[in-house]
Amino acid sequence: MACFLSVNEFHLEREFIFKEIALLSSNGENVHVWILKPPCPFPHLTSVDRSDVSHTSNYKLGLAWEDGTVPYKSLPSIFELISREYKHWYVEDERSLKLIFRYKSLNVYCKCVYEHPMCAVQSVVLMYSKLHSSSKM
Repeated sequence: MACFLSVNEFHLEREFIFKEIALLSSNGENVHVWILKPPCPFPHLTSVDRSDVSHTSNYKLGLAWEDGTVPYKSLPSIFELISREYKHWYVEDERSLKLIFRYKSLNVYCKCVYEHPMCAVQSVVLMYSKLHSSSKM
C-alpha cells in the first residue's frame, strides 16, 4: 500500500530537527500525526538556533519547540512502523526525501509530489487530493 508523508522540522545551525510527521494512506482511510518532543531543552540551543526556532514556530509551523507528545528518540521506530505497512511513499519535496533518508535507510519507493509550505496534515491531504483528481482525468 502507498501513503502520503509530510514532515516539518526546525533548521538548526548543524542539523534538522523533525517536529511533525503526518501520514495519510493512499485510500484516504488512515491518518497518523506524530508531534515530536524536542531532543533537548530550549535554553540548551545556541542563541542563533533559539532565534531561528522562534521564527519558525511563530511564522511557519505554529508549533513551539516544547510542543509534542512523542519522545524524539522514537523517530527511528516511527519510520520503521511506516515502512512495514507502506512500501510506496509520496513526499512533498526533495528536501523531505533527503531528510527522511538521511535519518534512516529504508526499503521503500519515494516520489516527490508537491512543494508548498504548510502544516504537515494539510500537505498530505493536498497531495492525496491532487493525485486522486489527476487519476480521474
